[in-house]
Amino acid sequence: MQAFRKPKIKNAQITLVMMGVVAITMLIGVTSLALISNVHYAEFPCEQLPEWKDCATAPQLSVMAQIGSAVFGQGSVLFYLLQAATAAILLLAANTAFNGFPLLSSVLAKDKFAPKALMTRGDRLVYSNGMLSLMLAALVMILGFQASVTGLIQLYVLGVFTSFTVGQIGMLKHWGRLMKPKKSNTDEQNTAHRKEGVSGILINGLGALMTASVLIIVTVTKFTHGAWMVFIIMPILFAVMFYTHRYYAQIENEIQMDSKTKFGSKGDYAVVLMNKLNKPQLKALDYALSSRHTHLEAVHIAVEPEEAEKFAKQWKKYEKELGLPLRIIESPYRDFSAPLIEFLAAHRAANDNERISVYLPKYVVGHWWEHIFHNHRASRIRKQLMYLRGVMVTLVPWRFESAEYKDIFSRRPLPGDARRGDAVRPAPRRHRGSANEVAKVRAKRIDGE
Repeated sequence: MQAFRKPKIKNAQITLVMMGVVAITMLIGVTSLALISNVHYAEFPCEQLPEWKDCATAPQLSVMAQIGSAVFGQGSVLFYLLQAATAAILLLAANTAFNGFPLLSSVLAKDKFAPKALMTRGDRLVYSNGMLSLMLAALVMILGFQASVTGLIQLYVLGVFTSFTVGQIGMLKHWGRLMKPKKSNTDEQNTAHRKEGVSGILINGLGALMTASVLIIVTVTKFTHGAWMVFIIMPILFAVMFYTHRYYAQIENEIQMDSKTKFGSKGDYAVVLMNKLNKPQLKALDYALSSRHTHLEAVHIAVEPEEAEKFAKQWKKYEKELGLPLRIIESPYRDFSAPLIEFLAAHRAANDNERISVYLPKYVVGHWWEHIFHNHRASRIRKQLMYLRGVMVTLVPWRFESAEYKDIFSRRPLPGDARRGDAVRPAPRRHRGSANEVAKVRAKRIDGE
C-alpha cells in the first residue's frame, strides 16, 4: 500500500483487478494452446516414456518451451523471445519474494514471533537479515531437491493455497467484527457496516471455499510426491514462532521494574588483573585509577609460583609510585578464571553484595593472522565473569602498531556518510606509510595512548 499514490485504496483495487484479468487471460491462453498442441510433461520421463532412450541425460522441454515450439517453430526468434519473457517473469517472481519476505519477517519480529534481528535495516535501508535468511533457506531447498522443479512445485502450491485460505478466513473474521454494532457509532454507520460486512463475507467466503477445495485436492493427489514435507515444516515453524514469543514474554517479565528493584550500591570495589608490568597493564591500571573507585586493588593470579614471587618483588619497587596494594591469589590448578571468580564471589558475600569492577588489558591487532599468536585470555576471563552477579568487566584496549597503520591507511566512509554528504575520499590501501604518519604513530605509542 505504501507504494501507491493517493487515493491508495482505489489504486490498489484497480491494480489487483488488472493483475487478476491478466493472470486469468494468460492461464486460459496457455491452457488452450497446450490442449491444442497436445503438450505433455512427464514427471518421471524414464518410467512414463520408455521409448525415450536419452531420458536420463537429455533435458525435458518445459511446457512453455513446447508451446513456443509448436506455435512459433523450434529455434525461431519468437520462440527465444517467449523463453526470455518467461525467464524475466520468473526473475520478477523471485524478486517479489525477496521484497516481501523481509518485510513479513520484520512484522513477525515486531510482534515477537521471530528474532528481533530480522527488524534490523541495513545500509541500503532494507531488512538485510531477512534477505539473508531467505537466501539460505532457498539454497537449502535447491540443494535438497537438486534443483528439481517437479519436487519444489509441490511445496510452492501447498504454501500458496494455504496462505490464500488463511487470508480468506482472516477476512471473514474481519467482516464478522465489522458487523458487530458499536455504541460509539450511529445507527446509520452500523447499518452501513452491516451491509459492507455481508458483501465481504459472501465474497471472501466463496474465495475461502475455492482455495480450500484446491488445497485439499492438491494435498490428496500430491501427498506422496513431496507434499508431505509441508505438514512437517509448517508445524515446526509454528512451534518455533510460539516458543520465540514465549521466550520474549519471559525476558520482558524478567527485566520489568518491580518492588524489589534497587538502585545504587553500598560500596565500590575495583580490581585490576595484573600479569606483568608493561604498557598495556599500566594503561589498564591508569584507567582504573582515573575512575576513582572507593577501593582499588591490583590482583595477580599465581599460576607459576616463581613468576609470582618475581612479580611481587618487581611490584614493591613501584608500589609507592602506584599507590595501591597488590593481592596475589594462588592457583594450584594453573587456572586464571576459577580462583578469580572464587575470590570475587567471597568478597561480595563478605561485603553485603558490593559492586565490583574488573579491568583487563585487551590486545588489538591489525591483521587476522596476528590473532593466532595471542592467547585471548582477557576475552575468556570476561566471558566467565559475565555470569557472576554484581561484577562489571572493562576491557582496556592496547593497539599494536599494525592496528595503528590499519586505522590510518584503511579508512573508509561509514555507512550513510554518502547520503548525509559527509563522504570522505577513501585512502589507498598500503602497508607502509609516509615518514610523518609513522612518526605520529610512534609518538602516540611513546605517550602510552
